[in-house]
Amino acid sequence: TVFTSENVLIGHHQNFYGPFLALTWLPETVSFWVVDHLFNFKDCFNMYYNYTFVKTVKLPRILALILAFLCGLLIPPLVRSSRSIPVYRDSKKIVKTFELSLKLLNKGEQIMIFPDVNYNDASPIMGEIYNGFTHIEKLYFQANKRHIGFTPIIIDKKSGTLTNTPTIFFSDNLFNVEKELVSDQIVNSINSGLRK
Repeated sequence: TVFTSENVLIGHHQNFYGPFLALTWLPETVSFWVVDHLFNFKDCFNMYYNYTFVKTVKLPRILALILAFLCGLLIPPLVRSSRSIPVYRDSKKIVKTFELSLKLLNKGEQIMIFPDVNYNDASPIMGEIYNGFTHIEKLYFQANKRHIGFTPIIIDKKSGTLTNTPTIFFSDNLFNVEKELVSDQIVNSINSGLRK
């Protein structure tokens, strides 16, 4: 996939399959939104131990401890060395996420976001998503007086391919009304593309 202008790419997480495939195949002009607790050992360890391995996977505690320790050692250095933008959920620091995103978009680059609510759902069909990422539109429009494109990316496990679908733009209607519409269009575009 080659991108000739700035836009926001949206994909389905599929329990890390989506980010893995996207990191493998997308060009270097794409930066990824990554939750901030994957940037340091302590937060990464706590997430994998207390949530992923103990609550979700339900591993024995000693095995969960070992695996979480390994994740805490390996994942943060990889994330910090990649083109990642920390996402500070439920924090005023989220402003930094949007500022860095806008800076990259203004350079003509792309942002890739996986907004799944249930990110560990391996199903190919995209379910409910967080739509806070749409606030990029407000910032981009204020800075550039034009709308930013949101490009749904179909990540197909069967074929191991990435395919972009037609880019979706906000119109000049009220943002709060449009963000729901654009979010629904993104999900429908991804799911319709998989069913073809």
